[in-house]
Amino acid sequence: MNGQAAFEEQKKLGLFFVEEDNFLPTIKETIDAVHAMGGIIFWAHPGTRFLKTINGSDDTQSYESTLKILLAYKLDGIEAYYPSHTKQQRKRFLDDARTYSLLISGGSDFHGAYGSRKAPQLILPPEDTKKILQRLSITE
Repeated sequence: MNGQAAFEEQKKLGLFFVEEDNFLPTIKETIDAVHAMGGIIFWAHPGTRFLKTINGSDDTQSYESTLKILLAYKLDGIEAYYPSHTKQQRKRFLDDARTYSLLISGGSDFHGAYGSRKAPQLILPPEDTKKILQRLSITE
């Protein structure tokens, strides 16, 4: 049996082979799994990953369509406070959080020795931290 034939045989048996379309869970499956374990889901830094176009202008249509999908999947919160977000983006994310009853999070994107050497800064207002802890049933 040659290498290709052996591979095809192993594939039939499900050995050493994973179908690409079944390799990772979908976004909805991931959100459902996190919720089933009592966790919460935030959309991380949407202003840098989903709202900006190549020329630096906001792509509102892509942002809104992504938000709509994530809301349908039961998104819990949005990262409004992030160093790279513009003031206009932060306002939009805070407004959307209020409109859709989303939790608000913030981050510095500090990854310790593996990332930026810049020390993280606390950028999330205490009332938003308290809401997150309450949702997770964590008391102060």
